[in-house]
Amino acid sequence: MSDQPERTDEPDWTSIVDAYGDASHVPAMLNDTLSGDPTTRRSAIERLWGSLCHQGTVYEATPVAVRFIAKLIAEGTTTDDVRAHLTFLLASIANADSFVLPGNDQMVRADWRRDTDEPRPERDLIEECRTAVVAVAPQLIGLLPTAPPAMRGGLIALAGSVARELPEEVEPIISDFANQANDRNLESALLVMSILRDDHITAQHLREGADAELRDYLDAIADWPITIQVRDAIRELAERASNPWLD
Repeated sequence: MSDQPERTDEPDWTSIVDAYGDASHVPAMLNDTLSGDPTTRRSAIERLWGSLCHQGTVYEATPVAVRFIAKLIAEGTTTDDVRAHLTFLLASIANADSFVLPGNDQMVRADWRRDTDEPRPERDLIEECRTAVVAVAPQLIGLLPTAPPAMRGGLIALAGSVARELPEEVEPIISDFANQANDRNLESALLVMSILRDDHITAQHLREGADAELRDYLDAIADWPITIQVRDAIRELAERASNPWLD
């Protein structure tokens, strides 16, 4: 089997931009996640994060890259830790809170962060990113029942990032996982189930049973909309449960 992931409808990466300019290097970064060399894989992950979702900011190339990232996760042709990283990357892309339009260096904040007098941009890359992630999320969440331990937290974080847009058939998968999840994944899985059931989640609910670290984080984002707080809490819990970050 070729190391190069199969691609259909390959975009013209030179005509779109990421955090550092034209995105012509993105295919090479994707391919490097398949390398047999751990240093090369680690570098590829770090460069993908920096190029596509830099500190919560997304770019024109980001939604385009989503389906290629999802394909790497789904095919399982790279290591479990790399797949975990890529799954958290998709969750973070869906949770982006700012973007930069091509040809304009000015950062545009997400609609929930914009002041009422700020004009709405003619193009919203956050919406494009969420649409792209929603399109691939059901297939990836379907991996959850047989996913290796390293990936489970990332898949829960992904589910939490787009839970309100997921089809109904995803709920039994999350429910079954929550019923079997160990203590490290249980809290984040139960929060995803609360979203899927359309439960009324309050700030107080989030803080009940939270440890000091999570409470401190929630205090720091207390002025954010509750839906965003829940999304971020799920990601924080899932990251802590999976500890996917490379040494």
